[in-house]
Amino acid sequence: KRLDAEYIDARKADYAKRGVKIREIRRSKILFDQAIPYILSLPETPLGKKLPVVLLLPGFRNLMESPYFDPVEEQFLTKNVAVMRIGLARHGMHLENEEYFRRFVETVLNHVESLPELDVDNISIWGFSFGGYLGLRALADECRLQGLASGGRRASSMALDAGARPGAAGSAVAP
Repeated sequence: KRLDAEYIDARKADYAKRGVKIREIRRSKILFDQAIPYILSLPETPLGKKLPVVLLLPGFRNLMESPYFDPVEEQFLTKNVAVMRIGLARHGMHLENEEYFRRFVETVLNHVESLPELDVDNISIWGFSFGGYLGLRALADECRLQGLASGGRRASSMALDAGARPGAAGSAVAP
């Protein structure tokens, strides 16, 4: 708990230095076969306003706390979009199993729908590498998702295999 509070305080201070207004940063877990950890960052907006949300899915070897994702998160927060960083590390290759993956995505989206500050009609994914690959799979199967941005080697190679055309370095564009 103390480390969580220190992490959250450091994140808030870092954003404040750069002029990004944060209402709240919440670190929690979603109940599942193995808990699904997440960090939810909410931009400062009028209370009662429902926020669109982006589920940030890291790569296979990246932790959700990785500073690599901070610039991406900041871009969304400055546009009044909430960001939920999803921890994939404990789930690893279990996510390759179709049934496990379907339940994982359904559980995460059900949790998002239970959070009163989030707009359940405006849920998207930003995935990198393995997270981009999982985002592509989730978008194909789940009608509650509105969009996807993905990049990195694993996501791009899967998209190209599915018929997408090459995009910028390390990315693919859907047909």
